[in-house]
Amino acid sequence: MSKILPRKIYDEQLDLPQSQESSLNMASEITEQVSVDQPKYNWVDITQEFFSASSQLQLGELVHTNMFGLFEAMSAIEMMDPKMDAGMLCNQIKRKVLTLEQSVEEGSVKISKLDHCELIGIMDSSLACLVTWIEGHSLAQTVFTNLYLHNPYIIEDRCLKCFCIVMLKTVDLIRERINRAGTVEEEDFQPMSYGFRMAGDVSDSRALGMIKEVEEEFGKISKNTRPKAGQDRTVLQETQHQLVTAVHIRLKFFRLFYSALLSFVKEKCEGLQMAQKQLSQIVEILPAIISTISFGVQEESSQASKNDYPTIPGFEPLINQRLLPPTFPRYTIIKGRLESVNYIKILVQKLQSITVVPELGSLHTILEFFMEFSRSSPCVLSRSLLQLMLIPPNRRVFGSQSVVDSLKDTIRNFISPPGLSPKSSIYNHAQAKEYIDALLTRAARPICTLFQITGHNRARQRDKWAHILDDLSNLQEEADKVDAYLHTLLVQTERNRSHLACFGTWVLYHTLNAMINYTLSGFELELYATFEYHYVYWYLYELLYAWMVSTLHRADSFLLDAENAPDMSQKGRSSKKSKKKKRAKTLARELTIAQAYQQMFGGYYKAVVAFQLCGKLKEPKFKFDNEEVRYSHRFAPFSTVLTPPMVHYAQYKEMSDLGRYDPLPTTQEMFGAACKCFCQAKELLDSITPQTEEIQTIIKIAKTNFVVMKLVVGGHKEDSLDPPEFDFTQHNIFPIIKLIQASSLPLWEQLNALLYRFARNKSCTAIICSKLLYILWDCLYNEAGPVLRNHTYAYHNRSQTDRDQTSRWIQLLNTLSTPSLVTGTGKTLKIKSQYC
Repeated sequence: MSKILPRKIYDEQLDLPQSQESSLNMASEITEQVSVDQPKYNWVDITQEFFSASSQLQLGELVHTNMFGLFEAMSAIEMMDPKMDAGMLCNQIKRKVLTLEQSVEEGSVKISKLDHCELIGIMDSSLACLVTWIEGHSLAQTVFTNLYLHNPYIIEDRCLKCFCIVMLKTVDLIRERINRAGTVEEEDFQPMSYGFRMAGDVSDSRALGMIKEVEEEFGKISKNTRPKAGQDRTVLQETQHQLVTAVHIRLKFFRLFYSALLSFVKEKCEGLQMAQKQLSQIVEILPAIISTISFGVQEESSQASKNDYPTIPGFEPLINQRLLPPTFPRYTIIKGRLESVNYIKILVQKLQSITVVPELGSLHTILEFFMEFSRSSPCVLSRSLLQLMLIPPNRRVFGSQSVVDSLKDTIRNFISPPGLSPKSSIYNHAQAKEYIDALLTRAARPICTLFQITGHNRARQRDKWAHILDDLSNLQEEADKVDAYLHTLLVQTERNRSHLACFGTWVLYHTLNAMINYTLSGFELELYATFEYHYVYWYLYELLYAWMVSTLHRADSFLLDAENAPDMSQKGRSSKKSKKKKRAKTLARELTIAQAYQQMFGGYYKAVVAFQLCGKLKEPKFKFDNEEVRYSHRFAPFSTVLTPPMVHYAQYKEMSDLGRYDPLPTTQEMFGAACKCFCQAKELLDSITPQTEEIQTIIKIAKTNFVVMKLVVGGHKEDSLDPPEFDFTQHNIFPIIKLIQASSLPLWEQLNALLYRFARNKSCTAIICSKLLYILWDCLYNEAGPVLRNHTYAYHNRSQTDRDQTSRWIQLLNTLSTPSLVTGTGKTLKIKSQYC
C-alpha cells in the first residue's frame, strides 16, 4: 500500500505550478482527513548515538533485550545477505532472468513448431523436476522452473500444450493426495504451490482427452513410418521414426500415470483394478523410455553458479527465486533423467504392490503389510496413497465398512471373544452390545493411528510409537472393565466359559507391538552403543517377547475354546455331536515367529554377557553419565504402560544378576546357552511356511551366529580379549557376530587386551609385564596425547625426556617378555603381529 503524503510534499515532488494548486484543494482535504487515521511517527536520527554506544563494547560482547535472545539471533535472517537471504541469488548472476512471455518475445523460447528432440527433452526434464519435488524440494525450484507450465494456454504447439496441462493436473493431484494423507513431515515434502495455477479450469476428462488425441496422432505417424518388408530406408527416415515413437510413448506414459493416480482416488477402491492395468502398461513402456533418453535435447555445458545449473531452452532455475520466503538458500540438485525414470519404475512397483491390500482380510494382516511396506523405505507418494486407500476421507475402511465393524471382524479372527461370537448367549444382549460398541468406538482412533504411524518416515516413527503407548494404556484399562462386566453376564448362563482378558488381550497385543517397534527402531537408527546391548537384548528377550508369546498363546487358546463351545443360540433343539473338525483359525505362524525372535534376542543377550565375563566387552567410564541414566532414558516411554509394567533399573540389575545361580555360570556355559538359542531360532524359522525373504535372511544370520558361538565354546581365540564386531549389513536388527583380529584395532585397545591377558596369568614375570604395560599405557595417554597414523602412535608433542623415558619402558618390557611384545622407540610404537 502506498503511503499518503501531505500536500506540501506532493507539491515539492510534483513541482506543480500555482495555477494547478486550486484544482488539488479537494484532493488535499481528503488526504488530510485520511492521514488523520494513519499513525504518526516522530523519526529521530540515532546513528551517532548508536556508534558511540557500540564503541564501548569489547570484541565479542553482545547487547540484547529480553525479547531477542541467542535463539532468536541464531534463527534470524539477515535481509539482502547472499549467504542468508535466498532471494539475493538472482543478483549474483550476470544474465537477465526472463519470464515465459519475455522469452517468447526475445525468441529464446519457442511456443510453436517444436521439433521432436525438443519435445523429448522438455518431457524428460519435467519428469526429473517432478521426481525431485516428490523427494522433498519445493515446487518453485523444481517443477516450475519449466517456463511452459507458468502459462500453458499461450502455447501453440498442441503436443506441448496438452503435456503441460496434464503435468499441472498431475502435480495438483499428487499435492492434494499427500496433504490429505497427513503422514509427512516438513523434511519429506513441501506442499506450497506459491500461487501457481494448476489448470483447475480444465476437467480431468478433458485433460485426458486432449493428450489422448495427440497421442493417437503420433501413434498413427509412428505406425506409418514403421519399416516395411523389402523397403530400403535411409538413416533420416529411421531416425524420424524413432523420434516420433519416443514422443508417442512419453505421451502415453504421462496419460497412464495421471490416469492411474485418478484411479486410486475413486471411492470404495473401485478403481484399483483399472489402476493395476494402467500400471502394468507403464511397466511395459518404461524400457522404451530409458532407451530413448539420449534423443532429447541435452543441457548446455555452460558454466553456472551453485544455484544456477545448466538447462535446456524453456527452463529457468532462478525464475521463482523471488517467490521463496526469506530463508537460508537451499541448494536444489535436479535428478538426472535416467535416475528419474528408474525412480518412477520403483514407484510403479510400489503402487502395484499396494493394489492387493483390500484382499488381505483382517486389519491385523493389513497392519503387518503396512509395517513390511514401511521397511522398504517407500516414497511419500506411495505411502500417502496407501494410507488413503485404507482410510479415505469418509473415515470408513476401504471407503465402505465402518472402523468398528472392521475391528469386530479382526477381534473375532484374533481371539473370538464370547461377546462377539454368535454361539454365545450374550451375543444379542442389548447391554453387552452397548458396552462393546462403546469400547470399539473408543479404540478406533488409536488403532487408526497405528496405521498412520507406518506412513511416516522411519526416523519419525520412533517418536510416534512412544506417543501411542499412552492411548493404548488408557484403552487397556477400559478393555479390562468391559471384560469384567461381560464376564458377570456370561457366567449367569454359561458357567464353563470366561470372558476375562478377551478384549484386554487384544489391546495388550497391540501395546506390545508398539513397545517392540519402538525398541527395535533404536537398532535401525543406530542409537544404541555396543555397551548398551546387554540390557536392550535382555528387555526384548525376558520381557517384551516373553509377554508377546504368552499373549499369543492365550489368544490361541481362546480361539480353540470358541470353536469347541456349544451353540447356545440353538436352545431347546436337539443337536447331534458333530465330528471333530480341523481348526480353521489359528495363530501358529505368528506365534512361531515371536518365539523365534525371542530366541534370537536371547542368543544375543547371552553372547554379550559371555563377552563381558571374559573381558572382551567393557563399559567405558563416563564422567557425566552412567548405565542407570542410559537405561532409564532408553525405556522412559514404557513408564506410562501399566501392562506389562516397566522394569526399572534396580529390578533389572536384580533379575539379570548371575549371582543368583549356584554354581555361577562360566563363560563357556553362557556361550553354549547362546549357541542353543540361535539353534532353536533357526529350527523355529525353518518350520514356517511360506518363508518370506526376510525370514530367509534371519535364518542365515542364525546359522552364522550358531557357528560362531560353537567355535567360541570349542576354545577358538580363548586367550584373545579383542572385542567382537556386530555386523548389521545383512539385517538392520539382527547382526552377525564376528571375531575380529586385534591388528585392526587401535593401539590403545591392543594395549588393553595385553593388560587383561597378563592380569589373568599369576606368574611373577606376567605380573611385572602387566605393571609395565599399565605404566606404558598411562604414559601414552597423558595430556599430550598420541596421534594415530595407521595403527601407529607418533609423539610429536612430547619432549625428548618423555620419549627417552617411554623407550626405556619398552626396552624393559621386551627384556622380560620373549618374544618382544612391542616394537619401536619413544617416537613410534607398534604391537607385534603375533600378539594380534
